[in-house]
Order: sequence, then C-alpha cells, then structure tokens
Amino acid sequence: MNCEYVYHHFANTVFKSVFFACLGVTTEVCFVAVSDYLHIAEDCSSGHLFKGHSYLWVIPLYASIPLLSPFFRKMTSDISCVQRYVLAGFIILAGEFIAGMFLKLILGQCPWEYTDGPHVLGFIRLDYWPLWIAFSAIADHVDVNIHMTHKNMILRSYTPTSGTRARSDWIRHIENERSRYESLKRLYY
Repeated sequence: MNCEYVYHHFANTVFKSVFFACLGVTTEVCFVAVSDYLHIAEDCSSGHLFKGHSYLWVIPLYASIPLLSPFFRKMTSDISCVQRYVLAGFIILAGEFIAGMFLKLILGQCPWEYTDGPHVLGFIRLDYWPLWIAFSAIADHVDVNIHMTHKNMILRSYTPTSGTRARSDWIRHIENERSRYESLKRLYY
C-alpha cells in the first residue's frame, strides 16, 4: 500500500474524529441550552440566557464515531437505514451507560448524572433514545459524505508515475473505490 495513501487515510480519520467531537459537543451544548430554557421558562426566572454546557469526558465518545462507524456499517449492511438508526440509538445508549459506569468507577461520580425523567441508574435517559436515533442518522450521512469527498480528492490528486504495475494497481484501486461509493450511495440514498 502506498505511503501517501496511508497518510491521507490517517489524516482523514483524525479530521473526522475532531469534526465529530466538535459536532457532538456543540449539539449537546445547544440541546442542553434549549432544554433548560424550556424547563426554566415555566417559572420565568432568568431562563432567557440559553446557557448550555457539556463535559470534556464526552469528547472521546463523540470522536470515536468515525472509528467505529465502518465496523457498524459492515455489520448492518443487510438491514434498512431506519433499522440501522434505531439500532445505533440503542448502541449509543449502551455506550453512554458503559462510559457513565466507567467514569463513576474512576471518578466516584458520573459527570452527567440524570435525576429526572425515565433514567437507568442516572447514566442514561430512556426518553432521549429518539434523539440519539436522529443524531445517528445525521452523523451517518455526514460521515459518508466526508469519506466520499476525501476519497474523490485523493483519486483526483494522486496518480502513480513510475512503472506499469503501480499504474495498474492504482487503476484497480480507483475501480474498487468507485464500486464501494456506488454501493454506499445505494445503501444510503
């Protein structure tokens, strides 16, 4: 495998991890701000600030999305998009539960301990499951689009210059990537 290709793949993975960490934390901050506003607006006490928050502990959770999504996509390639997103919602809840238990074990408390609504030991809120389904659908489409944009950039920018074997390997690689892209398009759109 070409070193330049490995570098581009690594750089793409790092970019996607940082991107999803930012997307996840931003989404969480906005959700908390709106949710708190709706709850505080009932008693009209300084709830108009839309003040949200998150925890640094969730950054690795969101950053792991592009690392885990290829495996999840392969495991669920034979089911519909809706079923995949429903399953992803359950997996996110399970991941949040495991992370919460791990942090409670390490820190002595879970940073996002839920006390209201239907929750499981304060680690997850069951009524957030539909929101996790929506988040997984958005994250999945963003992940596929970033992946395909990056692949197309690499395919356009790199052409091997030495030897017919390198050229034939590269042509075979391009054809494989195009067929994978077409199968992903059929799978998602």
